[in-house]
Amino acid sequence: QTQAMVARLLNSSDRYTRLQLVMTKGLRRAEAEHALIVDYCRKGQFDQAVDLLRAHIHHVKTELMRYVTKTNRPKAGAGGK
Repeated sequence: QTQAMVARLLNSSDRYTRLQLVMTKGLRRAEAEHALIVDYCRKGQFDQAVDLLRAHIHHVKTELMRYVTKTNRPKAGAGGK
């Protein structure tokens, strides 16, 4: 059951992850941050890894929300008339 739940969560969040990467041109930053997080873990620097992971997730959320909010705004003069 847990594995199925995790699979559903990954499946539903994947589209938003891809949207954020493509629409905000965040792929290079994401790759660099992911590599640094792994590097911190390999070196046993778990506090730094956690701090960067939190900052990474916050940045992704902020960028995705900014993009979604911007693209869902009604266009000027588009009042349905």
